[in-house]
Amino acid sequence: MKRYFNILFFFSFVLVYSASNAEFDKEKFAIWNLNYASFLVDEGRYLEAIEAYDSAIDSSVKDKTIYNSLLQKAVVFSIYLNLPDEALLIYDRIYNEFSQMAETALYQKALLLFESSYYKQSIKIMQKYQQQFPNGKFIFHVEVLLNQAENYSNKKTKSKRLDTEPILRILISKNGKHKQIKNVKLIAPTMKINHRDTPILTGNTFEFYNKNNRITICHNKKTIHLDSIEELFIESNHPIIFITKKKHRMYRGKICLKPIKGKLQVINYVLIEQYLRSVVPCESISSWPKETLKAQIIAARTYAYKKLLSRREWDFDLYDDTWDQVYGGVEKETNKINKIIQETRGIIIITKKMKPIQAFYTSNNGGFCADVNAIFGLKNLFYLKAKPDYDSSKANLANWTRIRSTKEIEELLSRRHLAIGSIKRIYPTQKGPSGRVLKIKIVGESKEIEIKSKPFLTGGGLKLPEILFNVTKKNDKYIFQGHGFGHGVGYSQWGGYIMGRKGKNWKEILSFYYTNTNFATFW
Repeated sequence: MKRYFNILFFFSFVLVYSASNAEFDKEKFAIWNLNYASFLVDEGRYLEAIEAYDSAIDSSVKDKTIYNSLLQKAVVFSIYLNLPDEALLIYDRIYNEFSQMAETALYQKALLLFESSYYKQSIKIMQKYQQQFPNGKFIFHVEVLLNQAENYSNKKTKSKRLDTEPILRILISKNGKHKQIKNVKLIAPTMKINHRDTPILTGNTFEFYNKNNRITICHNKKTIHLDSIEELFIESNHPIIFITKKKHRMYRGKICLKPIKGKLQVINYVLIEQYLRSVVPCESISSWPKETLKAQIIAARTYAYKKLLSRREWDFDLYDDTWDQVYGGVEKETNKINKIIQETRGIIIITKKMKPIQAFYTSNNGGFCADVNAIFGLKNLFYLKAKPDYDSSKANLANWTRIRSTKEIEELLSRRHLAIGSIKRIYPTQKGPSGRVLKIKIVGESKEIEIKSKPFLTGGGLKLPEILFNVTKKNDKYIFQGHGFGHGVGYSQWGGYIMGRKGKNWKEILSFYYTNTNFATFW
């Protein structure tokens, strides 16, 4: 009998240890995703950060990790993506599910409503806070905000039409993952260097670099060290040639130089319509049908304007590469596209509440528009729903095959603290409304795991073009056969091309991809 209990105890210990060990691995994976999400936010890759936060929430076994992930996710939605309604839903979830964070969630909700100019709603939430937490840690702030909200609540909202065309701030010093460069040369027939609107130097060729966190200028074989100057603006009546170790481009508008941590941050200030002249040829193909190009122009303008609104606290509004929209400079401009931009000047895609939409677009959705909630967890973007798209299925980039070795996948798992032994099988466990694989199960020799597919299979993972796929195994290789290129949400560029060839106009194209939206001229 004693031996029997010893054996029973041994197996019980193994089961408990295995369970706790599995939970430990899941928590390590959750913390890895939480830290990775913070890195992605710093890099400006916000949608990928949302995916990482979701992975942390999905895999964590600890309340603290879950609500910290939720809070940080709400910040990304409200500050970086300008999606306050999505953040409000998260604060509601924290309030309802985590009693220890209810006060913080209620205050953050009230604050966000106030900052979003929803004054009447914010007043109700602040009054609720006063009732539930009369001695709360935010009570003083709530009283001040409540007084301000009551004063603002009766003010009339202004028309959305702008008096002047917006100016964008484009970060052009980005070099791979780095946002600053060591030095830069600028060339133009005549340039003027200004500091606080005061001219300090004129010429046609200048080299700039950072010395002791001060800008140093080389001009006419002379070196000029500037003291106590934070930033410089360079302007010209002609496009300015911008030369670095890896870039040689020409830009319209002004150039701003700012010394940061021993390097230079360079920002191009340019009118939004001039910006589009360089973006659209990079994001589309100039020979495409005119109505397709109009659709791309309006989508790109809406995307840029939405970023302008959401990044006001930043030093810049947009990156110049695929982190936002590819901005190639004057050399990319074409007369055909410049003319079409003028024909659509100021047109923005808007919701019924006259707000610019989140104009997501993708290279090719593989024949089925993705649901934005399934892909990015955005619940309030009613205009981005799953539906078939026959035109995209017949265009370029609609189909693909990728082969990944077992060893390659195992190494990726190990880097993410998910060592499960030799992989035996990979298969989908959850699909979204469009058929995209949202979760996969990976069966290993020692254990099996279920994880969100997008962070693991695309981007910084296995680099698959899309998550609309089937997977099979042959020997030690996994064969992924899929459809589409990109995230699949919103306007499908190659689908728009086919629709344009069929004679559809830009309103019909955009109305198909952004359901129940309207259009308005903002400037």
